[in-house]
Amino acid sequence: EIVEMMFSKTIEEMEKKEVNEDDLIHGGRRMRQPLFGRSEEMKKKAVEILEAKMKNVKDDNEKSQTTMMMLIRTGEEGAVERVLNKMEEKKRGELMKRMNRGGVTVNHMCVRMGKKEMMKVVKKQQQGDEFGEKTKSGWNVAHLASLNNEPETVMEVIEMVGKKKEEMMKEKGGRRGWNILHLLASQEREGGGGGEKEEEEKKAVEMMKWVMGMKIVGIDEKDEEGQTALHLGSKTGRVEIVKCLVDDGGANVNIEDNEGKTALAMVAESGQSFDVAEVLLNRGAIVSSKSSILAVAINKGNVEFVKSL
Repeated sequence: EIVEMMFSKTIEEMEKKEVNEDDLIHGGRRMRQPLFGRSEEMKKKAVEILEAKMKNVKDDNEKSQTTMMMLIRTGEEGAVERVLNKMEEKKRGELMKRMNRGGVTVNHMCVRMGKKEMMKVVKKQQQGDEFGEKTKSGWNVAHLASLNNEPETVMEVIEMVGKKKEEMMKEKGGRRGWNILHLLASQEREGGGGGEKEEEEKKAVEMMKWVMGMKIVGIDEKDEEGQTALHLGSKTGRVEIVKCLVDDGGANVNIEDNEGKTALAMVAESGQSFDVAEVLLNRGAIVSSKSSILAVAINKGNVEFVKSL
């Protein structure tokens, strides 16, 4: 009841112009997430504001794109379709192709959010192959879709693009030339504490198993710095991902990067807990390598790791 009263109060304040529109739509400087995600009533209000903004935008392409992306974030595909249908064909085409300062388009935003119906709405409005274009950093839509931990979404996106799954899954992106396994291994999972985060990690592991099961991407494939997915998973302290890569994928625990560092050395250097190191050691990781793991751990002040050795 108290929460409902708070939402109701916020809407009243919004109507009185006591709440800044930026807080409702963007989140502003005072909060991480926009207010519209807290209730259906507030989302409805946000959609009304964004639709009105899109109607009034004339020649400012950057402003129209920012507004459209926020409208997509509300998850209201009906509102997005209404706005796109009302736009001139030329204007709509420019909006779809334009990248924001982060190097992503409206398409990329839909895919990253995993909004299937929204993806269909946006795809329907395009004439060419814009949907399959990469981000400025070189990530394709299959990469982005994989971060939602839903294999069916990845396959649906690939089908929308019209390319072979082998071709899209093999592609590398980012300045370091990561494949899809690198990306999954390095990505920190969102979510709250406790069970919610564990559930997200479980989904990430299932997604990785699905990718490995396709046998398209090499488990020990290296990026520009010579690091494998196991290096990245170890460096970020992701125990279940490391177990998955080694136990299910057969990753080489002693493979070295361009600087002669193994996954175990990454754990020592990054200051992660000993949990990941224990997994690696129990699966044949060698303590001595070109760069002394113990020396690295001491130099980095990783006391827990030093004690365990």
